[in-house]
Amino acid sequence: GNLKFPSASAFFLPSSSGHKMLCFTSSERVKTGRTAAVSLFLAAAAAWTTCMHAARSQLSVKSLASTTAPLPPLRFPTVCSRASQSPQTGGGGLHYKRGLAGRRLRSCNSWHSNAAAVGNEGSDLLQKDYDLIIIGGGPTGCAAAEKAAYAGHSAMVIDDPGTGKKVQLGGPTGLFSKALRDTASRIDVKLLKAMGLSDKSIWSQVQEMCKEIQLVETQNTVRRLRSIAVPRIQGKASFTPKGMVKLEFRNGKSVEVHGNRYLLATGSSAFQARGIPFDSRRVFDSDSVKDLSYLPNDVAITGAGIIAIEYAKIFAKFGAHVTLIIRDSSFPAAMERVGVDRDIAEALRKDLLASGVEILYNRVVGDFSVPPSITTPMAIQLLDRTTNKPTGEQLRVDTYLFAAGRLPNTNGLGLEEAGVQLDDKGRVLVDGNLETSKKGVYAAGDILGPPGLASTGIEQGAAAVTHMFSTPKEGEAGGGMG
Repeated sequence: GNLKFPSASAFFLPSSSGHKMLCFTSSERVKTGRTAAVSLFLAAAAAWTTCMHAARSQLSVKSLASTTAPLPPLRFPTVCSRASQSPQTGGGGLHYKRGLAGRRLRSCNSWHSNAAAVGNEGSDLLQKDYDLIIIGGGPTGCAAAEKAAYAGHSAMVIDDPGTGKKVQLGGPTGLFSKALRDTASRIDVKLLKAMGLSDKSIWSQVQEMCKEIQLVETQNTVRRLRSIAVPRIQGKASFTPKGMVKLEFRNGKSVEVHGNRYLLATGSSAFQARGIPFDSRRVFDSDSVKDLSYLPNDVAITGAGIIAIEYAKIFAKFGAHVTLIIRDSSFPAAMERVGVDRDIAEALRKDLLASGVEILYNRVVGDFSVPPSITTPMAIQLLDRTTNKPTGEQLRVDTYLFAAGRLPNTNGLGLEEAGVQLDDKGRVLVDGNLETSKKGVYAAGDILGPPGLASTGIEQGAAAVTHMFSTPKEGEAGGGMG
């Protein structure tokens, strides 16, 4: 009827089973016989798929057709094959770039949801009341959304991409390290160097493989959320004093969204110690290390937690000489502070030594001398942790990573104004059911503090959803989780 697709275009449309269907349309005259039958089938399938998804998402067919199923990169582009349309640049216009398998991707410079931009036909998506609004698009938030949706509750995920480059949707903060670890297991750096490949060529291959792994993770998350009709909105969320959530977009627009319950799952950010010249070029924290642009031969790492040990193993696998700097007097003592059994800690220590990692105890870093050229090693002075005086030791390395602690992402959420209590480190305080001091507001994942593992956050998110819907709020008929 009134559903009009552009001439000679290709669209990815989601089906009710969660898979994508590639539909082609053309204004050219359709031939008779088998070609006509195939074209008719594709047209009918496209219409049925569109209507089914529109009904499940409570959107108009016209709105859905105008914002076909998005694909990564993370600003959710639309697939389009119209070769006749020329690229546009500047302002907030559309621009084209090459995507997976050489497809041309159309993306928008402004934030938008996977339904429609605010102010267009999809704005009703932000005006409805949800059973659960989840603030945070990491593994904790996405898993909680799936848990709620499968139990028959409406949920929405608000994901803040921030101002920098967002690595992924639905993956943990440490997804880059997992991708790097997987890549290190596939690439034999020593062999490639023996074959005459330069460090630059090897690292370019490493980066491409990491990007592919992260992209696949994002695609899988988008596919899962869409299959259960959970909208994912890109924007910055904050609580108002009245208990509503204000959703602010990068283009300056804002809207209030309402949920019967809320889950805080905004994760954590790397802690940066004072006195260390972080530059995201040679001196990194556990977040900015993803910007590493070269293959290092000598690496120094401060920390004795899971992140520090993981990167020590990864860089050693890439053939680098790794020095692990630990404040404590022994490895088991350091690991015990983060909840690791002493016997397991001893096994980890032996494994690190077998991997060629050098471990320095009772040390902290002092002055840094960082040359402008990455080909010249930088010098790091070591201090005695107890006296804070120089030990006379100096490390000469290509790369330094500080991986000793993370901070909860609670700033700017308006939590205290809304009645959500925090501890002195900014972590959200919850009861045994993961409910905060504000009734109906729950929290899970790194925002609560240690252990800061994705697996822990996923379990916490599921437990919070189970409780919140098994305990009806005032005015509700009953729970729904069983």
